[in-house]
Amino acid sequence: SGPTNIRIEERLSNGVRLTWDIPEKSSCYGRVGIELVVYLGNGQTRDIQVNSEQTSVDIVGLDPDKEYTVSLNVGYEGTELASLLYTFNTAEEENHLKGYIIAGIVVGVLVLIGLLVAICLIMLRRGHTQKVQREQRTVSVRYGKTTADRDFSSENSRAFADPVYVCAEMDIVSFQLARDSVTFQPLLGSGSFADIYPATIANSDTKAVAKVLKSK
Repeated sequence: SGPTNIRIEERLSNGVRLTWDIPEKSSCYGRVGIELVVYLGNGQTRDIQVNSEQTSVDIVGLDPDKEYTVSLNVGYEGTELASLLYTFNTAEEENHLKGYIIAGIVVGVLVLIGLLVAICLIMLRRGHTQKVQREQRTVSVRYGKTTADRDFSSENSRAFADPVYVCAEMDIVSFQLARDSVTFQPLLGSGSFADIYPATIANSDTKAVAKVLKSK
């Protein structure tokens, strides 16, 4: 009435589940006792006491991809009747390194993309700030003048200390004007960086618009 059909039901890298069959009916002497001996190598063994009605046992704490031998010693009340040997191999250790490498590459690429985006945003922001700062240091006069309009005389156009630029949104004719040659009318509108005034230019009936950049 001892165990038969010994087999491995589940194989792991650090152990196995050893399974066997026992007869449905015990002999007239009853069920045999089972002592499981695992041969670990180098003369070392491990004894596992098994219940006579038990049909499987988990053997753990083994090395991966290694051959082991077990012995099912059966007997009655300390009298050994037989030793049933069975040899098996544990599974290979799962290699998680590939998954870690892939995850590391993905994280590295995402970090690199994030850094590039951050650098681009910083550069764009710095360029915008510098542009605004340059504009804040400039007094500008904007006016439209077509080629049909008459030109200004040289006495109305002279350089002075403050930086000034003039641009036209039509056919462009540029002059550098002294500040006192431009007369402001009441405020027309105000933006984030400048105030807009209707303006007239001395010795001229040309209509103009003056944009005065705000100070910091």
